[in-house]
Amino acid sequence: MCNVVVFMKRITIDVADMKISNDEDEILIAPSLGSCVAVSAYDPQIHAGGLIICMLPVSSEIEVSQIREQTFMFADTGLPAFFKAVEDFGFSMEQLKIVIAGGGQILGQKGDCDLGTRNCDSISRILASLELVPTHQSIGGSFNRTLELEIKTGIATISIAGDGIEKI
Repeated sequence: MCNVVVFMKRITIDVADMKISNDEDEILIAPSLGSCVAVSAYDPQIHAGGLIICMLPVSSEIEVSQIREQTFMFADTGLPAFFKAVEDFGFSMEQLKIVIAGGGQILGQKGDCDLGTRNCDSISRILASLELVPTHQSIGGSFNRTLELEIKTGIATISIAGDGIEKI
């Protein structure tokens, strides 16, 4: 009898970046999300997925040159660019499984300084404007999360610090 061990390639996505893949050996990972928000999209028909990590809600608070260099840093510029790339890759926008994680209120941030809440609100508004509805979201609170997307199966796993694991 022969044992076969399959190793998945764990691809860590940096903050303010994104990746799209149809490599069934890959798992896309958004690690240790505090106030940042990760959004994954998966098309079950073509077995392809993508993941973006946004750090800030709006780009209007910085210089234009930085926006061009850091498109994915901001929800208002990054999400539209991400979903355009997803569509250009061949995803069916009607079949997307969309998962959102992060947006925690870390270190007692309140009011305008509560980036987690501001990020989540911005993401929600942008998804609504794109007529996209999340399949699942794990947002807010005061703890970190990690979002993983397995390209082969489309299973999204959210690990919540001190609170367990969700598989979607």
